[in-house]
Amino acid sequence: MTRLMAIASGLVAASWLSAGAAAQRVDDHTTSRPIGPATPRIPPVDESRWSAAERELASTYTSDGGASNDFRTFLHNPDTVKAMMPFIAYISGGSSLAPRERELLILRTGWLAQSGYVWAHHAAAARTAGLSDGEIHRVAEGPDARGWQPFEATLLHAADELYRNGFINTPTWTSLAARYDVPHLIDTVFTVTEFVFLADTYNSIGVQPEAGFTRRLPADVPYRVTVPPREPQPATARIEPVDFAAASPEMRAMLDPRGTGRGPTAVFRTVARNAKLYPPRQLVAEYTRRPGKKLSTHVQQLLILRAGWLDRAAYQFSEHTRAGRQAGLDIDPWSPDRMRRDGIPSTPRSFAPPTSCTATMSSRTRRGTRLPPATASPR
Repeated sequence: MTRLMAIASGLVAASWLSAGAAAQRVDDHTTSRPIGPATPRIPPVDESRWSAAERELASTYTSDGGASNDFRTFLHNPDTVKAMMPFIAYISGGSSLAPRERELLILRTGWLAQSGYVWAHHAAAARTAGLSDGEIHRVAEGPDARGWQPFEATLLHAADELYRNGFINTPTWTSLAARYDVPHLIDTVFTVTEFVFLADTYNSIGVQPEAGFTRRLPADVPYRVTVPPREPQPATARIEPVDFAAASPEMRAMLDPRGTGRGPTAVFRTVARNAKLYPPRQLVAEYTRRPGKKLSTHVQQLLILRAGWLDRAAYQFSEHTRAGRQAGLDIDPWSPDRMRRDGIPSTPRSFAPPTSCTATMSSRTRRGTRLPPATASPR
């Protein structure tokens, strides 16, 4: 049990910090189809073995009594349940997005990651949200398939760009911003990145659809993702962080729950522009970043820094260099020459975490080491 808890913690941490990277470890980044295991690598905890505390978790964090295989798999580590389930509930059904638009983003992300579990659950949810069977199938065909309304195609383009490049290019962002306010924009980014994270986790653990969810990924649609090259990171924030000094008492209390009088870093103040998303998202962030009960600090920081490099996330890499050194990691030699010698690809897949898509954090890199530059041309 302890070993399974550690494995689950590591997978959740790595998947969330480098959302989508596992699904992209393929030779042909355009047409190779990610394939997950057909049986569970970590079996769900059978309900007959649940303790009273585990039954309480099911009552608190699920609407179906804990029947879903993702909940029962996360139950190997109850801390994962407490951290993950509120954010899953928000992104799946409580965000600012209209149900149809939300399900378009989730289904497209499930297709991109080839997550049978996400697709099975959200094809059913999409029907409830008003999508026809033909439209659900068309999601797999992508944003350029005939029949989409222009804004729906924009949403699908945003999902493709986030999944492949870790960034929404200016034309797509401008189209989103013409219709969406700041909370909607933040929810759009987090919907895709959260479901890339979940899909990676489900694929890696081998979470299988339950018997009642019979829809499967369309087998007749070629796997193809076509996106423009990733643009350089904007020099200024697309979404300005909350000004802590000028914030309302309610906002200050949310950002500084211990009452220290100091606001958090820019990434948190940016996410706080969506005040409804912030609390459940913080549960995930704190669970992933705090010294692990199941992972050593050395392993935890190794995963975070490696994910920062793979994602070209200068903010994440910088923020964790100090903690990495304290954990015994030799960070400074992570140069392109060192990476080539060690057989580490010098050009990452370029998938960045959610905040890098909404704000520029370069002013904070003075706290740590800058990312070693990529030395090969983008894929």
